[in-house]
Amino acid sequence: MQRINITRTARKEGYTIGKLYVNGTYVCDTLELYDRTFFGEDFKLGTSAVPVGIYRLSTTEWSPRFQKPMPRIMDFQGSRNILIHVGNYPKDTEGCILVGKNSVVGMVCNSRTTFEHLQQMLNKHETWKLIID
Repeated sequence: MQRINITRTARKEGYTIGKLYVNGTYVCDTLELYDRTFFGEDFKLGTSAVPVGIYRLSTTEWSPRFQKPMPRIMDFQGSRNILIHVGNYPKDTEGCILVGKNSVVGMVCNSRTTFEHLQQMLNKHETWKLIID
């Protein structure tokens, strides 16, 4: 099975920054919400970063919001609404993982171009193992 790793590099009050690797090769940076579980708080869907763990990621699930198939974390605590998608600021996510280049504190830039590149890589396989640490 193909593998994506997200290694978190900065956990701040309002956001979490990470690095995304595909099969061991660095691809881009990530932006998520505040990592509540890292700081000993309870996870709250839509207001927290995805908890550390191993997940299945599908590239063929239809997104009503984006009107196309999007990378989606499957079997996640009763929700199928955790996506990897475009965005720049923590306000652009409701618990999803945003991709881009973390060249400005607290955000990711070049998100659309980064996402298109990542999606081309991911679409080569239907299911991936997603490891978040």
